[in-house]
Amino acid sequence: MGKIGKFIGLLGFMLFASLGRANEVEVVATVDRNVMEEGDTFILAVSVTSGSSVTVEDPRLPSFKNMDLINSWSASETRSSFSNGKFNVEQTRTFNYMLAPNRTGQFRIDPVEVVVNGQAYNTRAIDVTVKKAGATPGLPRAQRPQGNPNQPLEELDDLFSQLLRRRNNPGFKAQPTNPNESFFLQVDVDKTTVFAGEQVTASWFLYTRGHIRDIDTLKYPSLNGFWKEEIDLATRLDFQQEVINGIVYRKALLASYALFPIKPGKAKIDSYKAKCTVITDSAFGFGRPYVYTKSSKPVSIEVLPIPKENRPADFSGAVGQFSVSSSLSESSVAVNQPVTLKVRFDGRGNGKLIDLPPLDLPPSIEIYDTKKESKFFKNGQSYKEFEVLLIPREAGEIKIPSMSVSLFDPKSAKFYSKQTTEMTLTVTPATGQQAISSTPLSVEGQVVAKQKADALPDLALGWEASSWRLPIPQVAFWPVVYLGVFLLLFWWAALQFGLFQKGKDIARIIKLRSDRIHKMADKGEWRAVGVEGTNLIYFILGEVSEQGGGGGELEKLLLQAPPSVRREMEEPVRKLMASLEALGFAPEEMIGELKEKKSLQKVASNTTKIVEHILSLSVASSEDLENSGGRSEA
Repeated sequence: MGKIGKFIGLLGFMLFASLGRANEVEVVATVDRNVMEEGDTFILAVSVTSGSSVTVEDPRLPSFKNMDLINSWSASETRSSFSNGKFNVEQTRTFNYMLAPNRTGQFRIDPVEVVVNGQAYNTRAIDVTVKKAGATPGLPRAQRPQGNPNQPLEELDDLFSQLLRRRNNPGFKAQPTNPNESFFLQVDVDKTTVFAGEQVTASWFLYTRGHIRDIDTLKYPSLNGFWKEEIDLATRLDFQQEVINGIVYRKALLASYALFPIKPGKAKIDSYKAKCTVITDSAFGFGRPYVYTKSSKPVSIEVLPIPKENRPADFSGAVGQFSVSSSLSESSVAVNQPVTLKVRFDGRGNGKLIDLPPLDLPPSIEIYDTKKESKFFKNGQSYKEFEVLLIPREAGEIKIPSMSVSLFDPKSAKFYSKQTTEMTLTVTPATGQQAISSTPLSVEGQVVAKQKADALPDLALGWEASSWRLPIPQVAFWPVVYLGVFLLLFWWAALQFGLFQKGKDIARIIKLRSDRIHKMADKGEWRAVGVEGTNLIYFILGEVSEQGGGGGELEKLLLQAPPSVRREMEEPVRKLMASLEALGFAPEEMIGELKEKKSLQKVASNTTKIVEHILSLSVASSEDLENSGGRSEA
């Protein structure tokens, strides 16, 4: 017992000594260099240092004039020391931003504001100087590797800066502005004027006359305002020759996408930015390597609205050239036994946007369930297939009437109709087999509403938390004593590193964001509800999976989440994300009733309920983990 008393006394001494330290906060902005050449990049680092756990919001960045923000990331560091009889803990959170100047001159980075524990801190302004490439040979460049000390031509001027012939050619296919530059990036688009929902194929290529040793993509095009389908994303450079203006270049595909504009107006295909290490040719063979950063030119796309004049009432929202077919899995079934009706659309365009036409079925047959599958192919073809599970309730000959659907052909700028054939289903009397209930996918004690023929997407509005919990095993006397000591140590560590505060901080952020989403829903701002709701789901999953909020893929975040979160929340999250992503990114014609104020308010309420329950499950999981850790030590 004497040893335990000394141990607890030491913990108390360390605790009160650390609590006596002043809660000082320091916010500093630095750059890795403030003199550089055109084409270089540099790092702006904003660091927040404190002597205890604090709540740090993301920095509020100034307007980066004459600079492009290429990338951003953050890191945390904790340092502990014991000096002069005091236990000191210093925590640092650093936000890093990679910037690329887009012109020469002297520029100022205005102060960055960071809110720490509700108080705003401002950094000092920073001046940077950008000089012309090659203007200062002695200037160190972070991207340019050191040459071989045995290279006899080390002091030769850059071959690519000797000739500055300009050749500007019109057209949507970018042309090289300097035939002797190290490399350039070009974007090709097959058309610059399209209808909303019509495909635009955009491909990015690298052209060079030298030898590319490696390439680092700094920024993929964000392609805001487009529904994007990947055609090709290069994993290695496969060069082919192409002659431009009489000059032979080596050309390699970087990326290719099928883009479908979401709404009429002006849309912009933004730049692809990459950094390459280029080895030049010389009279003695290969020269030394140089590193350059280049960007493709942005392309403006004019998006025309789909005509409202003569628009058919059964217009499905699909744009392209499609055919439609239908079939029954069986031509004869018994009463109360299922049969599948398949309706398939094939053609050129984005088939994922096609809705199932209304089914005018006789009352003797019931729609039990509907499934849909779609895929886009690299050649621009796509399909969407609906599988409708039908249950005949009466014997006899049942006519499945034909279905009519209208689509829009962008080539002719006209609407056209497609129709399925009428089918006959023979229903024989029941043979004693068990009848299928009229409540599809029902669970004992629950009633599931009949699914609509088709919706984009189903709203996840009826979810409730599961009452299932892990059983708590009994513990003996001495393990309880050891557990108490462990919990005391954990309590002290939590005060030092903010383990208790983290959950409160996340809950506060959830409340702020949820309130914002509810206000947007009340105002009918359906796009904003979709975007903000999607961001909130990614934030909470990133926090509970310890992957960082707002980043990563949904599948990976769910995989890294605590088991209780995956078990109870995976299906509700997927259903909710389908609604949020549709609100945020699907064409307006496809939203339907989902954008009405009542539906938006239900989506907002369900979003709040789900993220709060994810947080509670994560906290409970952490406590269970700590308790099991204490028992194992005992």
